[in-house]
Amino acid sequence: MAVYQAILTAAHHQFKELVRITDSDYVMNGFVEQLINWKNRGMLLANHKPLKHGKLIQLNLNLVTSNEMTIYCKKRRSHSKIERPDKNVNDLADQLVNTKAL
Repeated sequence: MAVYQAILTAAHHQFKELVRITDSDYVMNGFVEQLINWKNRGMLLANHKPLKHGKLIQLNLNLVTSNEMTIYCKKRRSHSKIERPDKNVNDLADQLVNTKAL
């Protein structure tokens, strides 16, 4: 859902390019490596079972396509105790997600 909200906000501000930084292998690999396969199979896995977040992924894809956006993906390490420039941003993002989840 966080990915969808980021894309929705970018579309609202008429951004045509967005850099998505994630610590999630699922988000990263899904969009970079698997999206075309999922789309071609109607959001089904190779074993023909429904993709867990298929409807949400399709919403993301529709939003990106309809707004002619380009999404760039960057993978980052998750929850490192080592201070890095993006550590505080990752911690804040997790806090926001957890607050909304409650």
